Amino acid sequence: MASLLDSTATFETRAKEHGLPASTVAILLARGVDTLNKAAFAVGTPGSQATEEELRALVAPPATAEDAEDPAEVSAGVLASLRRLIFESQTMALANLKLQVEGGDADRKKDMPLEEISTRLRDQKARLRGLELSGALEVSHSAYQLVFRMFQENAISYLKLERFGTRAAEVAQERSPKELVVDATSHLQVRSAPVRDACVLSSDLALAQALTRRSLALDLVGLASFEHAENWSRTLLNQLQMHPPPGFRAATHEQLLRADRAAFQYMAETLSTLRKDSAGLLPMDEAFQRLQAQHQVMFHLLPMPGSSGGVSRPARGTSAEPVASSLGAPGPSTRRKRKRAGSAPPRAAGGGSAPPPLLPAAPRPAGTRKDSQSQSYTKAGMHSKTPEGRRICWAFNLAKGCPNGDDCPRGLHPVGPALTTFADRLRARVRGRPLSSLVFVEIFAGTAALTAAVRRIGLGDSFGVDLHVRRAVLGPLLRLDLSDPAGRDALEAILRLDSVVAIHLAPPYNTASRARDRRRRTGPDPPQLRSDLFPDGLPSLPAASQSLVDAANDLYAYSAWLFQFCFHAGILPSAENPGRSYLWQTSQWAPVRALPDLVCTFWHHCMFGSGRDTYTQLQHLGTHLQGLGKLCSKDHVHAPWGRDPATGVWASTSNSAYPPQLCRAWSECLSAELLHHGAQPRPRDLQGLDVHPVSAAAQAAAAQRQPRSKRLPPLVTEFKLVVTLVGPASTLALPAKLPEAVSLPPQVKSSPSVALLPKGSRRLALTLPLGDVGQSELDRAGLEAQSSPPFPMSASLSDDQARALLKVLGEACSEDLSSRRPGVLKGSGSGTKGSRYFVFGAYNHGSRSGLTAYTKGREKAVGVINSFAKALLPHATWTSIAVSHNELALPHRDVSNGEGSLNHSMTLGSFTAGRLFLAGGGGDDLLSDATGVEHRGFYVDNHARFATFNARSVLHATEEWQGDRWAVVLYTCKDPHFDKSQLDTLCGMGFQPPSHWSNPVGAEPVSAASAVYGLPWSPKEFVEEAAAREHPLQACVVPLCVKEAIDKEARCSAHSLAQDRTAVLRKWTLRAQELLDSERRLHESMPEHVSVVLHGKRLLLLKEMLQDAGYCDVGIVDQIASGFDLMGHIPEAGVFRSKTVPATLTPDEVRRTAKHTRQGILLGAAEGLRDEHASRLYEITLEERDKGWLQGPVDPSTLDDRASVSRRFAVFQSGKVRPIDDLSESLINSTTSRTEAVTPHGLDTICRSLTWRFQHRATVPVPNNPVLKSKDLRKAFKQLALSSEGVLDGYLCVGNPATGRVEVFSSSVLPFGGSASVTGFCRTSHALWYAGTVLLWLHWSVYFDDYLVTCEASVSKHCDLVLSSFFALLGWGISEEKEAEFATAAKVLGVAIDVGSCMLVRVSNTDERKAELTDTITALLDKGTFSIKELTALRGRLVFAEGQIFGRGCYKHLKVVGSRIKSDRPGRIDPQMADSLRFIRDRVVNGPPRTVRAVLDDTVFLYTDACFEPGDVLRLLGVDTAQNPIYVLEALALIAALQLFKNDIQGREVLAFLDNDGALGSFISCKSSCDCLEPLLDALVSCEEACVSSLWFERVSSEANISDAPSRGDFTELEGVHRVHCDLLSLVQDLLKSAR
Repeated sequence: MASLLDSTATFETRAKEHGLPASTVAILLARGVDTLNKAAFAVGTPGSQATEEELRALVAPPATAEDAEDPAEVSAGVLASLRRLIFESQTMALANLKLQVEGGDADRKKDMPLEEISTRLRDQKARLRGLELSGALEVSHSAYQLVFRMFQENAISYLKLERFGTRAAEVAQERSPKELVVDATSHLQVRSAPVRDACVLSSDLALAQALTRRSLALDLVGLASFEHAENWSRTLLNQLQMHPPPGFRAATHEQLLRADRAAFQYMAETLSTLRKDSAGLLPMDEAFQRLQAQHQVMFHLLPMPGSSGGVSRPARGTSAEPVASSLGAPGPSTRRKRKRAGSAPPRAAGGGSAPPPLLPAAPRPAGTRKDSQSQSYTKAGMHSKTPEGRRICWAFNLAKGCPNGDDCPRGLHPVGPALTTFADRLRARVRGRPLSSLVFVEIFAGTAALTAAVRRIGLGDSFGVDLHVRRAVLGPLLRLDLSDPAGRDALEAILRLDSVVAIHLAPPYNTASRARDRRRRTGPDPPQLRSDLFPDGLPSLPAASQSLVDAANDLYAYSAWLFQFCFHAGILPSAENPGRSYLWQTSQWAPVRALPDLVCTFWHHCMFGSGRDTYTQLQHLGTHLQGLGKLCSKDHVHAPWGRDPATGVWASTSNSAYPPQLCRAWSECLSAELLHHGAQPRPRDLQGLDVHPVSAAAQAAAAQRQPRSKRLPPLVTEFKLVVTLVGPASTLALPAKLPEAVSLPPQVKSSPSVALLPKGSRRLALTLPLGDVGQSELDRAGLEAQSSPPFPMSASLSDDQARALLKVLGEACSEDLSSRRPGVLKGSGSGTKGSRYFVFGAYNHGSRSGLTAYTKGREKAVGVINSFAKALLPHATWTSIAVSHNELALPHRDVSNGEGSLNHSMTLGSFTAGRLFLAGGGGDDLLSDATGVEHRGFYVDNHARFATFNARSVLHATEEWQGDRWAVVLYTCKDPHFDKSQLDTLCGMGFQPPSHWSNPVGAEPVSAASAVYGLPWSPKEFVEEAAAREHPLQACVVPLCVKEAIDKEARCSAHSLAQDRTAVLRKWTLRAQELLDSERRLHESMPEHVSVVLHGKRLLLLKEMLQDAGYCDVGIVDQIASGFDLMGHIPEAGVFRSKTVPATLTPDEVRRTAKHTRQGILLGAAEGLRDEHASRLYEITLEERDKGWLQGPVDPSTLDDRASVSRRFAVFQSGKVRPIDDLSESLINSTTSRTEAVTPHGLDTICRSLTWRFQHRATVPVPNNPVLKSKDLRKAFKQLALSSEGVLDGYLCVGNPATGRVEVFSSSVLPFGGSASVTGFCRTSHALWYAGTVLLWLHWSVYFDDYLVTCEASVSKHCDLVLSSFFALLGWGISEEKEAEFATAAKVLGVAIDVGSCMLVRVSNTDERKAELTDTITALLDKGTFSIKELTALRGRLVFAEGQIFGRGCYKHLKVVGSRIKSDRPGRIDPQMADSLRFIRDRVVNGPPRTVRAVLDDTVFLYTDACFEPGDVLRLLGVDTAQNPIYVLEALALIAALQLFKNDIQGREVLAFLDNDGALGSFISCKSSCDCLEPLLDALVSCEEACVSSLWFERVSSEANISDAPSRGDFTELEGVHRVHCDLLSLVQDLLKSAR
């Protein structure tokens, strides 16, 4: 193909440019030297120099008999030009060879030369006379290159029509921006960024021209002739001109584009090459000719039914709800009035029409209206972020558009196709994000049991939503009233957070329960509210009952809207109700039923540990929740239904909560779904832990404190290996935990490959695809074949899809057949004529088998039917299709079906009744057979969806109907032992034969059963692995920029470091001078109050410094300049760890009620006048006013009705009064939502960075003489301003003791007490910290407004100067009056940090804090009583103390204080509380400092286990031997080991491994609900303090525990090991004495 080196046109152009005359060029062409590649080798090889004789001979005219010229006659000029051409050709050939070897810019080396394009274009114009290849038919060069690259790759890829623009539009484009890239050789290159054309296909003409341009491009490149390519284009365009049948609409652009894409997919599957064959024919030409015969392509061009109207649904096939579009988006809501005909569509920003709304606004509760300002429509497929993680402007996703241009500060305005499928949208939302950063929301949560289970598997920020918060709640619950507009607004704001990836709805089913249809034996019957005929509510209900039904229907409509919202937003939705609840039939739920890819899953609660067989249906998107579909196995006894005579509570009421086993299984399925779509799993062990951004647990571990929660992964993962097994179900029928090793049979494949499952292997998951194995195999596997009702249902066809399938059936089954199945089928008896019954596919009757005669000639229609079936039943198997039209099936069983196979039955058409009856399962519906015997079972509504059941064993029949009814049944006949050609024919039509049939070539593989097993470590392997791992206390949470600063300081001399820092300051000082005018203009553009607060701050300089440092939150500077809001969503910074905190109220709601709320706040502020610090608080307020931070006082009656007022109160701390602004009381904090948790550098981070400094400097090596100094920002919050809207929300009130009245002040600065204030300030202080760390190599930390700086003593003075200059340069004030000199000890955060000892960091309370806490505790003990306020204040001050002491003894005593606070009433100090207060005072507050070591190289590994033997030890501990006492014994084994080896562990780190989760958790948290364990916990604390050892606890499985066998007397693996005897009875007696 004509690349640059192989193009004749390029060769001629280059030759002429080098000065070769036309006659010489003609000679070269005549001799076959017509490309640069050939010229490179025409005279010698690249690298060798051609002689003058060789050059003359190359261009000398050919000698003839009549006229022979001497080569010497060639002029010197021609030779020079020729030599230059040869040299250039050889150089380019070598460069091309190097590019092929080393790689590089793939796109650039695949471009067609422009000369070649011009030459071919001239030839094309000459060939295609009659076509004017200019204007709209002049193809852009980028389109040629696109097709040319496809040719070079020799593989079909879809050529989107949007890429085939005109040359005129290409020329008019702006020049592409430059970008810096690194090539394959690691060299930097500056090149033009690729710019893709995007022509608009807004009309039929534009579409036709784009198709023609693509045909021209294919013809010019030589992939296909223009004739054949344009013939396909005409085929597509002809569909637009065809008149559709009545009731159908003409083909749309979307259908044409889908068919076009399907055509290229077909060609990609069938064409192995794009090159010409030996006969000179182009493969794509032949493929274009075959397209019109391919059903998978032409199917997309079928006429689609027109939209149906109406408000009721009298019969099936007519729709009361809006019809879904072909893309699955719901139509406009019937609740919203339609626009008048001819009214203009909404305008988008910048002109043009905005895209039509695809999702209607959320339904409002009856009798309410929503403000027009908050109404919006979201576009389908739109997201708040691009797949690359860049933010998209939210307003751009709304129908009204965004008023800003492409430089919108709110985010990108992306151009390109939307994500068209739900899976695409979900994948874009979760891909690459850690599981821990994702959020699940349970709506109508009840006890939030499901939320709790989901949080345990990694989605730790998940929460529930409900109206009532119960005492037995198991997870965090947000109280929202979803019958109120404000509650709905708050929930919708939550769902718009990027972190929300899944929701679950459980709408109340009180009015929709079929239990109301049953008659009671005694007492009054419950009022019946709904029926199958009237699922929305019976007519003429009493007023009270009608009110209940209306309220329920309103919630159902809103739940359906939420489901649709999630579908369009890429959020996994699910909804649960009883399996036969009327909810599923209501018109409110109809839009959900119309969604594509909807899946229905059924289960009985008894299969998940419940006592009753509660039948439940779950409708959801995604496939993994289908794993919950377990129906009752009938091998257990159920608790009775009805009313409990003892309590009077109905069983249905007490059985509404989800069983724990169901919640666990549900959470695992949800996790699997998210991981399948690209979420990052939780790390299996500490080695895989990503500690940036730093979590609190990682900080604690790094600072040598084991976190009490389970937020850190284990040191060594529980399983050595996790393998996936795939094979027949019978071979995977293994126990959940293997008692012995099992060898894998050959038919089982494992990944990774193993031959043996060792003893103790545990099954983690087991999956069996529907219909792939026989019933006997399933029984042996201990699973349910789902052969008894209730029965699983597939997703539903949309109305458009159902009508399209009906058209196919009507065309394929147009003949009347007189054959019937005697005793099974008869005419419907409904008066409808034209009864028909047809079978397609395989059959097997006795000795006869093959393909039915009716299949021949209808292969295309059969393929279409199978395409629909595979879309709804991707894992099912079937070999035959039975289609019946108005045929009534009598009760029967299909005994001729294949063993263990399943039937899949669907009905279509416009009819009433006509349901499928399935006997068994305890159903309440009755049907009589021909003999008069009544059968009890279920009527299943399988209209437009498949019902799956075992037709061999389940009696089934058809309910009589009125109307026109079609039935499609997929089934598997007995294996006819087809030969290969018959199987190929069957599979070629789309049938899915089961795996035990021969697997022909071309058949789609059917998924086998699969199981996942975890393989345990052997004890020896686990011990070796644990010893090889790094100690958990060595977890590195030091930020990378801090490491680089420490390294810079270690590797540079004091002089060179000072020079470098001075040079940086000089650079930015000069830049500040250059920006003076820009800074002034920026301040002039600010609101007046913002400009006053930010006076002197160089924001543009800060922005450039942050950009130079590579900081990811540069946007904080823009927010500082505009001021901070107090309400609404807090922007994500990207520098803190992920944590989603939802808002419970909306800003609009708070502002609407602000006028009434502030009246109560003003009254509360008046009560504060009696406070002892009221006078000082008012003085501070006036001081702030005088400094310009506050304005006022203002008259409350003059405030805007939407203005919020917050109360200011005083807190006495460290000898002075501090004002606090209560923005929680004014509900402002309730409106803030965020997706990050502010994580300042606490003591744990400080300690770890210091120890890392010690370790790193020891490796250089350099002297280690660190000194410390703290700096803090002066009046930190007062250096930042509120936005103009924030001022409206930031009014403060305080009592004036002189007048006895409450005064209101307007605030211009951040109030101290607002959630948004804290986040905004922390983002600011963090930005300053990062700039100083990266640009000036400062080793420092930031905790809100406190900075702790560390440096070597030799550079301390210069470092101090650098710090002062840095803050002064940027205009930030610091508290110089509180500064101390650099020293080995510094006070920060209320503690003293000492680095004076080599390789040690000591942390203790400051003397002031010790005195304050000691006095407070002593006063409480002397008084003998306490108030809740006193204990709350004490506990708050002890928060730091807990992390500053050695050991874990403080845990249990702080728990005692916390329990008294939780009681919420004052009382006397009992002996237990007195002991706890004394312990805290004497051994915590005044105890030894906490010591953090820099080197942990002396670790003791301790493995313990216990075996139950009754005796005096248990009796002494008070353990009830009737219960399992192993929990206490496991704990006792560890305490015994610590006591026995206390001399060996003195001053060393101890890693203790236990295989009992209860004992492990108690030791980590130092608390237990078991009283008999208290002496053991006391012993643990004493041992830890006496041995000065750090204890870290880890779990080991019993199979991997090297102490497991010795605990039972087996010492085989420990032969020769020294053994020490322990007198356990004496040990326990000593422990009990110490406890007393």
